[in-house]
Amino acid sequence: MDPREFFDELKRRNVFTVAVAYAVGGWALAEGISQVFPVFDIPNSVVRLIVLFIVLGFPVALVLSWFFDLTRYGIVRTPDRAPEAKIDIVGPSNLAEKSIAVLPFENLSEEKANAYFASGMGGRSSHQARAVGRVEGDLSRFDGKISKPSGRFKRGRPATRRGDRPRRQRPESG
Repeated sequence: MDPREFFDELKRRNVFTVAVAYAVGGWALAEGISQVFPVFDIPNSVVRLIVLFIVLGFPVALVLSWFFDLTRYGIVRTPDRAPEAKIDIVGPSNLAEKSIAVLPFENLSEEKANAYFASGMGGRSSHQARAVGRVEGDLSRFDGKISKPSGRFKRGRPATRRGDRPRRQRPESG
């Protein structure tokens, strides 16, 4: 196993967090019993025994933290890491099936005098898209027509009617 993968797995399983928490908690407990037990005339050998149990419990806590997680539902087994999914990048099936999208620009500033900037950016993008269509001959389906309303969607009016609102695409349930 690669050392980097091993340390990533330790992080994912919260082994480092448990190690730090156990060390801090064990140290605080050892300090507490070393201060309180002599007051009650408890022998020093009992303090040593408890500190020995704290030290011996450290690797046990690390092993348990590898296999189990403490969640809001209680103690659950840590799930194994899912194998990384391979992503297949598929090129276009037909080179003639290329498209260019010109997204709408909207003036979101408080100054309404700058609204020309948003429409100018849409126009500039449309112009550059047409130039690409002329320069690259393999875009045979692109005829240079850009939908003007898509860039200027009901400027200045709130969407009140159902037809005025942009439509959201819902994922297909299957």
